[in-house]
Amino acid sequence: MLTEGSLSRPEPAAAAPATSAWEALPRFYGYLLEVRAEVQNLKEAMGRVRRAATLADSEARAAELAAAHAEGEAIDRRNRGRIAGLLGRLRGLMEAHPTLHQWCADQIIHIENCWERVEFHLDRLRALLEGDGGDGAALACAAEVDARLQQMVFLAAYLTIPQRVNEHLRQLRIGQALDFHRDFADELPELSERVKLLVTMRAHPNQIHGIVDVERGVIYKTATQRRRHVVSLVAQAVLVLLGVGLFALLPMIGAWEALSDRALLLERYLFVGVGALLHLSMSTLKQRRRSGEGEVTALDDFILWIHVREVAIAWTVVTVWIGVIGLSFVPQTTGTETALIVGYSLDSFIDVFLMRFEQKAGSVTKALGAAPR
Repeated sequence: MLTEGSLSRPEPAAAAPATSAWEALPRFYGYLLEVRAEVQNLKEAMGRVRRAATLADSEARAAELAAAHAEGEAIDRRNRGRIAGLLGRLRGLMEAHPTLHQWCADQIIHIENCWERVEFHLDRLRALLEGDGGDGAALACAAEVDARLQQMVFLAAYLTIPQRVNEHLRQLRIGQALDFHRDFADELPELSERVKLLVTMRAHPNQIHGIVDVERGVIYKTATQRRRHVVSLVAQAVLVLLGVGLFALLPMIGAWEALSDRALLLERYLFVGVGALLHLSMSTLKQRRRSGEGEVTALDDFILWIHVREVAIAWTVVTVWIGVIGLSFVPQTTGTETALIVGYSLDSFIDVFLMRFEQKAGSVTKALGAAPR
């Protein structure tokens, strides 16, 4: 799989051809994208021929076939020379740059071979439509052309889409998901072929700046350097330590009786955190049992898992802080078991606590409004 990351940037002082393979790669991709667009245009014309050949009414079928033939012939006249020229330019770039030749020679040859078959069957289809070859034969011939054109679309997508995926991922923050099926349905309309390409990209993780989840059809953005993955782990550890500092300093403020016992606050912080971690571990185990190879779990790569979910985990740590404070203001809550349960069901507990807080704030506001001035 060829991407810009596969080619090293040339040394400025090195004696090299007018353009290096790294510099020629964007033009190489551009020619492939033009080939794909021209092929899809011709494929659309073949689709009209196939639909016309299946009409039940003979007069309507003949009229529509004539119109489809005229449209297809006009597109064919333009596309043949255009696609042949683009394929020639691709071959010229490969001849000039051995690295491109090494990476893409077989795929380009497959595209050329498909095009040769397309041209053969296009000539045969024209003869059938201009003569009296029968609608069934014309339909079979158009179907063969369509199949070869679809193969060309996939081969072009195989070479160009991984690089375009990386371009899309550059616009996302770490952990965000790229919806592959939504963003590339125009370039690769067949769902089965998009899934096939996702499987291929998952098998080449170093070429994609993200984690490919084939089952969900998404790609999660990751940093390209391992040290940035480690930074995510360190950041979560710092956030946890900030919580320790928060609950060590809160009693010194002396504003709330419920938050005056430092040892109790730190104990609750520990056990609420353990409960939240237990809940996260159970979710991860369930996820691992039902997910495919593309899904990242804590059991596969702990640091990468932390990195992809760094924002979600940070919010979880903050909710642990809220849970500890909320637990302190709930009367008759003692013991580590209660703290563990609160941590395990943290979202539900915080929802209840915030609802009660809003009710309390509303009653206080109402009382203040009714007080004499």
